[in-house]
Amino acid sequence: MKMSHLASFLMMIVGGAVQEVSSAVRRKLRSAPRSE
Repeated sequence: MKMSHLASFLMMIVGGAVQEVSSAVRRKLRSAPRSE
């Protein structure tokens, strides 16, 4: 059962992605609606 490294790596990636998306969404909501 070697899921420590994989889980950690996935958690790190998912966490970073979620944080980035959340920040982008917040910025978009706060700023004027911008279409990309």
